[in-house]
Amino acid sequence: MSDTVEHAVARFANCFDRKDWAGLEALLAEEVSLDYSALRGEVGTVSRAAYVERRRTALEALATHHLLGNLEVVTDGDTASCRASGMIYRRHGDRFFDSHVIYEFRFVRSAGAWRIAAIRQAVLFSEGDPAIHAGVKAER
Repeated sequence: MSDTVEHAVARFANCFDRKDWAGLEALLAEEVSLDYSALRGEVGTVSRAAYVERRRTALEALATHHLLGNLEVVTDGDTASCRASGMIYRRHGDRFFDSHVIYEFRFVRSAGAWRIAAIRQAVLFSEGDPAIHAGVKAER
């Protein structure tokens, strides 16, 4: 599984693009605190299964490419945090909706693997047609 925070962040991004929903679920703690208020208007705590189902529903029809880098990782025993800059490319036919983001993750180590316990996504800016992404809040 994810023996480093960096590996967990890379798998998180790659799971979306491969539509590996079981792999995404395996990366998450039992409950995940969310702040996707900038793009989705979504804030709260959900089960890992609910998190994956929401992402699957919103992204299944899209071709995506999530690139995350500039990782700033801080570990403290069995907890860690990571800030990552990201670019999310989304395509549906010839239409696109791309976002430049900063993620803030909180991790807990469970059974020797790092699990994502909290996700905050701050959107710096987006380009394209948000109507292709079922997860975007309506007033955007």
